[in-house]
Parts: sequence; C-alpha cells; structure tokens
Amino acid sequence: MDARRATRPSKDSSTVARGLGSRRQRLVYGLRSDGYRRNNRNEQVNGTVNTRWALDQGSLDLRAGADYQNIRLPGGRLVQPSVGLDEYASDRRGTDTPLDWATRDGRRVGATLLQRFSGAEFVLGLDYRDKKQQSFFDNDGFPSFRDDSLDLWSVTPRVRVPFGTGDLRHSLVLGVDWNS
Repeated sequence: MDARRATRPSKDSSTVARGLGSRRQRLVYGLRSDGYRRNNRNEQVNGTVNTRWALDQGSLDLRAGADYQNIRLPGGRLVQPSVGLDEYASDRRGTDTPLDWATRDGRRVGATLLQRFSGAEFVLGLDYRDKKQQSFFDNDGFPSFRDDSLDLWSVTPRVRVPFGTGDLRHSLVLGVDWNS
C-alpha cells in the first residue's frame, strides 16, 4: 500500500484552520483537526503581537503572545510479522490508547531596548514566560498523570563593540543571561 495514501484525510476526518490578521502576518491562528486515526484530535490556538518604535539612536520592541493546545494521543500501531500481528493492516485508524491526552497553555511578554553609543550597541531584554502542561497516560490500567508548570523571568543585557585589526573588522559581544 502507498504510504502517502494512508495519511490523506477521509470523509470521517476534518481539519479547520482559521486566522485573524493579514495573510502575511497572522495575529491569531487556530487549528482543529480530528486527525486520521481515532483518539487523534488536535485543537490549537496561537496569538502574537509585536510592535517596534524607532528611537533617536536605537529602538524599543514590545511583544506578547499566547498559545494553547489540546491533543489526543492515539499511540502506535504494532507490527510483528513473526506472530502474525499487523495492526497497521488490520486497523490502521485504530488506537490502543483511547484515554491518553496532553494539553499545553502558555503566555509570554517581553521588551527589548537597543541603544547605540559611538558605534557600540547596548541591548537590554526583559522577558516573562509561563507554561502549564498536563498529560494523562492510561498505561493499561496503571495511569500516569503529569502536571508541570514553568514560570520564567529573563534579563539579558548585551553590549556589542566593533573594532578593527588592520583591514579586518570584528565585533566583541559581551552579555549575561539571568533567568529565574
């Protein structure tokens, strides 16, 4: 059987994608798909905003975004010819994990200030990100539930100093990443 044919959507599966914003720059994008297999639904929404102002000798960049995903996990199809097992051939759309799922929910905001001084550049970035992930795996009656969270602040100062040696031009970049 042709592998490409097995991945094509059928009458029983659907995918809907929608966006808000221009075609070249989406602000919000959403996807909902039932997937090819059972227990294979994927719902996802992403949004982002970015704006930049030119300053006298630099720029200020502000950005924010969010993402959400809810996905069902169908598991693998087993093939073991030595014992006559071929779930791919007998039930390619099936699932051995009808209860398994995962979600992700995240947000981020940030600002970057760039300032030039006599050819050198100073860049200061400040960012915040949070993410919550959950998942459930039935494991044949031995369930496993995960609930993970991430809260991250980042401060990232950088300085770039151009210099030359003879006819060669170089840049020295010094910086630190502080994360908490």
